Amino acid sequence: MIISRELKQEIKNYAIKNSHEESCGLIVKIQNDLKFISSRNLSMYPVYTFEIDYNLFIENEVECVFHSHIKDKPKMSVADKKLFKSLGLPFLIYSIRYDEFCLYNCV
Repeated sequence: MIISRELKQEIKNYAIKNSHEESCGLIVKIQNDLKFISSRNLSMYPVYTFEIDYNLFIENEVECVFHSHIKDKPKMSVADKKLFKSLGLPFLIYSIRYDEFCLYNCV
């Protein structure tokens, strides 16, 4: 999956705007274009984890799951790895502190 520079910038801006917690959302396909749909972080502990509104998964053609890390590098946590495996979707993580993206693809 190739995520355009413009889409990454949009996602980065959203993460920085919501830097008080892990921001999250989905990259979806709409008429053969990739678009970002943000989600309110529904986690009880949004500074440390994320939870996306599951209706967004049902209502869209999901290509990738996005979330940010506030202080950590954009590496998957144990919880991220479990969710990644169960969803079977690529994950895009953005680190606010390190200003760095990492894309994890399914094998």
